[in-house]
Amino acid sequence: MTDDRQAEWKLDQKWHDRVTGAACELCTLLEADTAVSLEGHKVADLRVSRWILGQNQYIRGYSILVLSSHAVELFELEKEVRGQFVDDIADASQALQRVLSPIKINLEIQGNVVPHLHCHIKPRFLVDRPGHARIFQNAGKIVLPDEDYQSMVSQLRDHIG
Repeated sequence: MTDDRQAEWKLDQKWHDRVTGAACELCTLLEADTAVSLEGHKVADLRVSRWILGQNQYIRGYSILVLSSHAVELFELEKEVRGQFVDDIADASQALQRVLSPIKINLEIQGNVVPHLHCHIKPRFLVDRPGHARIFQNAGKIVLPDEDYQSMVSQLRDHIG
């Protein structure tokens, strides 16, 4: 079959280097420690992760929470770090709830493309279409004016924890 949905995993050297952290895009992002990157705008460094407001705001408040150290799977973490990572996810989600008042917040931990533990945080709103269906990152690209990112980042920082 040539259908892309049936494509197999490509477990080559590039994938190996990403999994081991030797060539991990998110490790590079964390090391750069910039306020603004191609991924988005740094909201805060939390207990064991960095919270980034996504550059693509295809969902208002779309964020990524990236584990500060390299790991691929949640179960690889020591229990204390795992608990702190989950607490970071909860704190970021709660801040988004306080600032944007979504009706639901979806959390996605995948790592199929970038095998570094991270969580996509997707607030959902009454006006979302389709209503109860998943929203995919390729659903569209919405880039905000810089002052809108700065305003949202400031509000989110004020509501952490």
